Amino acid sequence: LTLSYQGVTSGTSFGFDPSLKNVLERYPQSRDLFYRYQDLNSAGNICLWGGVGLALTGLFLPTWSGNSSPGMLGVSVGTVLTGLTSSLVGALLLPSSENQIARSAEAYNRERLNQLRP
Repeated sequence: LTLSYQGVTSGTSFGFDPSLKNVLERYPQSRDLFYRYQDLNSAGNICLWGGVGLALTGLFLPTWSGNSSPGMLGVSVGTVLTGLTSSLVGALLLPSSENQIARSAEAYNRERLNQLRP
């Protein structure tokens, strides 16, 4: 998702430009939605990338431990499945966070238009 404001273009992939963040924090409703976006985005990234790391760890766990017993393979499979589940949760949270930032921009625009109307 990419937002533009007065020549500043900022996207959700690598974080927002501080000036765009300052603009969205001007009004209470857009500020609350922006903070909700930050929370969901952080949780989504932690779940997604943490899950990927956990799944990869589970794949190599028997090799690293030097133990390929059935018990260790069960632990490995459980670790991989937990990592994949965490990644799925993160992948579901990230679009929700983008929805919040779009709603924040909409709330800002609505408040700004209300100020400009006579």
